[in-house]
Amino acid sequence: MATVGRGAEQYTVRFPDGLRDRIKLAAEANGRSMNAEIVATLEKAFPAPEASFREEFFRLMDQDAAIWAVIEPLVRRQETLPPGDERAAIAEELKGLFAQSQELKAQIRELLLKADADETNPRSSAYRAKKK
Repeated sequence: MATVGRGAEQYTVRFPDGLRDRIKLAAEANGRSMNAEIVATLEKAFPAPEASFREEFFRLMDQDAAIWAVIEPLVRRQETLPPGDERAAIAEELKGLFAQSQELKAQIRELLLKADADETNPRSSAYRAKKK
């Protein structure tokens, strides 16, 4: 975890005329110290690197197995229930929704992989590889 407070890394900055006053006004408006205002503004301008699209997508895909593990027994049980049983209808609907989610994930996967290959996107693996 990053060090915060007085133990954190420090850097001296020279402000152009009037900037200190604008920071002070913004800090007061946001209920923060000037330092907290500067750090919040810098964090917004320079966000921490995020996982690539591909990494995030595959992390989410791993959760699919857990979801299906819950749905599958219901779907199997549905086959043994009498016609018209409400539980059978619910299981059938869950099965359909899961199938739809799989189709959507396939489309999302395609879009994310395309975005991850975009060398102009700073969050893509292709962009980061090109910068090396």
